Amino acid sequence: MRNTKYYPLICADDENGDMMPLCSTENRVTMEQYHKLYLSEMIPRYYRLNANIPLGKGVWNNLNIHCPLCGKAMNRMSTPTDGNRLPLYCCPDCSGKE
Repeated sequence: MRNTKYYPLICADDENGDMMPLCSTENRVTMEQYHKLYLSEMIPRYYRLNANIPLGKGVWNNLNIHCPLCGKAMNRMSTPTDGNRLPLYCCPDCSGKE
């Protein structure tokens, strides 16, 4: 079984809402304590956007989340499960690769 990876997100462009992932960790507690937004990768190449405080649709809907592997903007694949577990994303270039 594969461990979940977590990627903290930083704002790369306030005007366009571009969010870029940093290097990964397997420590969920650290992500929740020190980062407002982060990605979790439970399934390889599929990333859940997470927030440590609940976010409304007006906030997350305007974000462009970039791929941790190639840096391209990812596609939103689902709706949030709640205010903290936000949409699932995948990269159009990396999601089909092994």
